[in-house]
Amino acid sequence: MNRASEPERGREDEERLMIAILDYLTEHPNAMDSLEGIAEFWILRNSVRVELNKLEQVLTRLVECGALEQIDSGARILFRIRSASRGSNKAAAN
Repeated sequence: MNRASEPERGREDEERLMIAILDYLTEHPNAMDSLEGIAEFWILRNSVRVELNKLEQVLTRLVECGALEQIDSGARILFRIRSASRGSNKAAAN
């Protein structure tokens, strides 16, 4: 099996947490909080931000390969599946 050992995985998790804490404090140098507050607000928010960045990259790739269609609705960009009929209509229009 190609699994990381428990101690190795634990160190990787600790590294990620240390980076998340230091990143948060870099952005908010006057911040202080309890263990629970750090877990909920600092770590969770950083994780969500990272996931949003990954999600944005994935959505961009899906638009580029033609699987999704990107719609500019003014305030926000919306995404939907590109149907075969929509795709063929666009191709016919060009």
